[in-house]
Amino acid sequence: MKHKLGSALCIAAALPIGVTAALTPPEISVTSDITFASEYVFRGIEFADNSFQPSVEVEMGDLYAGIWANLPTEAVDSEINYYAGYMVDIPDMPFSLDVGLTVYHYPRTSSRRTHEAYIGTSVEDFGVEGLGASLYYFYDFDIESQVLEGALSYGYPVLDTGLTAEGTLTGGTVWGRTGVDAYNYYGVSIGLPYQISPNATFTPAIHYATAEKYGFDTAAGERGKNLFWTASVTASF
Repeated sequence: MKHKLGSALCIAAALPIGVTAALTPPEISVTSDITFASEYVFRGIEFADNSFQPSVEVEMGDLYAGIWANLPTEAVDSEINYYAGYMVDIPDMPFSLDVGLTVYHYPRTSSRRTHEAYIGTSVEDFGVEGLGASLYYFYDFDIESQVLEGALSYGYPVLDTGLTAEGTLTGGTVWGRTGVDAYNYYGVSIGLPYQISPNATFTPAIHYATAEKYGFDTAAGERGKNLFWTASVTASF
């Protein structure tokens, strides 16, 4: 083992700088988060009340993978999402391209899991500092649903506090799913991140979400006009 490592270092030292950089593996970063939500709302539909939502994501260069869960405090089915994707900046343009796959796992249901692919783009340079936008398309291979979702975000300083509030507007449309009418959904969120250590942030936030023209053959969720709050702690390594 030591001999191979020494040989590798000698080879690297003899290579041109550009080649050595190309052989250097990308850095790996890990982000973990624990959130408590007074409601779990997904695409305008409420699926659970008080819930813990832990997550872990690993990034290596342009590749990423993670796991996210919704764990209700009451006797309601939990949800676990596994996802992986590839996000790359488009050369000479302010856009990035993101493609990936999410597996939705429901431990207590008969369907168990579904698989959803996505592709999207985001931009953070509109000539206005703090303004960003994204547009994504989703397709679930199992329930054959299609989703088109757009979001607009803006970060703005809060007086002279040194804090930056983050606001997000979200809108989407869902169609094609078996047993579900096509419907539109909307949402708005306002969060106030506060750095509690060099690698950790606490973020309280308030959210409003709703959907229209919504109907399940079975009562799997509630449309409503959902006003709820979250509190999260995020740490990066």
